[in-house]
Amino acid sequence: MIDEAASIAELTKNSDFVVGTAGADMDRFYDRITEYLETVKRDYPKIILEQVYSEYSESESVVMNTNGVNHSLHEAVYSFSTMFSAHEGENATSFNGYETQFDDLSRPLIDVGMQRTLFEQSQKELDAKPLGEKFTGKILVAPTFLGELLDTALDKFAGSTELINGTAAWKDKLGQKVADEKLSVSIIPLDERISGGERITDDGYVAENFDLIRNGVLKDFGLSEYAAKKTGNRRAPSTSSCMAVAPGDKTLDEIVKGIDRGLLVCRFSGGEPAVNGDFSGVAKNSFLIENGEVRHAVTETMISGNLEKMLNSIVAISKETVEDGTSVLPYVLFDGVTVS
Repeated sequence: MIDEAASIAELTKNSDFVVGTAGADMDRFYDRITEYLETVKRDYPKIILEQVYSEYSESESVVMNTNGVNHSLHEAVYSFSTMFSAHEGENATSFNGYETQFDDLSRPLIDVGMQRTLFEQSQKELDAKPLGEKFTGKILVAPTFLGELLDTALDKFAGSTELINGTAAWKDKLGQKVADEKLSVSIIPLDERISGGERITDDGYVAENFDLIRNGVLKDFGLSEYAAKKTGNRRAPSTSSCMAVAPGDKTLDEIVKGIDRGLLVCRFSGGEPAVNGDFSGVAKNSFLIENGEVRHAVTETMISGNLEKMLNSIVAISKETVEDGTSVLPYVLFDGVTVS
């Protein structure tokens, strides 16, 4: 049986793209890596780098089809990733990791993204304590977890598979309010803060930036061409995951000072949420917040709630954002989450 939704990109305008700076400065890259290792050893003596992986990738590709589409792409990008843990005597933390991408070597590698924050937190986790009494209230989600949380929510409520199956909670809510008005989420492959951002979509079209949610209103589903034709909706202008969340009007310090009791959540480990968005799992690399201050790290603690309710229960979004070359994300304070 022929699937009428299966198709190839139509011809609009063919383009030649150059992304990044061609020609790696390998000597400078080596110096930056050496500098990174020395800085970690000096500034974070309790951190053990279990793995450091660095790469420069330069490639040329061509996308063509029988409709006359003929796009070319020359792309060059540096990437850097680590796996680490903190150790003191026989005490040790669980593994953590971080990945970044960048176009040039103008900055020390440790200053790309939020690596310093993660190392500081990891050392503090050596003194982790039990949470104590269970509560339902606020969690402050760090950029290291926010992208995953939003990806999961958008996929569950407005993803291609769910829309095709008819199970997406937001299937009839295009142009309607689905989240707190403070929340704006965009896909920004062409933004200067993104390294190696998509220029040609998986479907063979020229990529564009676009809004998924603007001031709480669902503006787009983010569908592939196949899913768009299958559901009768618009094809997304980009198929990448280069997410940006618009910053808020409060500093991170101001947000923390307004929390009587809550949890700073930097990483999460849990199963697939239910169709309605119910979830539960372990909050890792997380810290108790009491009386407006971030206190001690907590031993592995459970959090549970509903993703759709969380998106409509945003208390604040930080002015500060973290740029790791693939996303631009702030801290977001949610209410109504059970911490146990």
